[in-house]
Amino acid sequence: MRTNVELDPDLVEEARRLSRIKTKRALIHQALLEFVPNRKRLDLRELEGSELLEPDYDHKALRPPGSCPRDGNLAKTRPYSPARSESTSSSINSINVG
Repeated sequence: MRTNVELDPDLVEEARRLSRIKTKRALIHQALLEFVPNRKRLDLRELEGSELLEPDYDHKALRPPGSCPRDGNLAKTRPYSPARSESTSSSINSINVG
């Protein structure tokens, strides 16, 4: 589908920088691929009181100890690694947008 849109150039540039996607077309396609499933994802808070969610369900009980920053005892996590980030972004670039 061909369409013309006016985009915020600063936002487009930031998205390009973060994703390392070269073309606007591919960038918009990737954004839509991420947006749609995110919006379709069921919000567990909407299930409260329904028969699909057990009344005594405790999502926090499923977390491993020390995994929540609000607990004040967050376990040490791996530091940011540019090499790891590059391997993630290269998989984004390999998505077929044509």
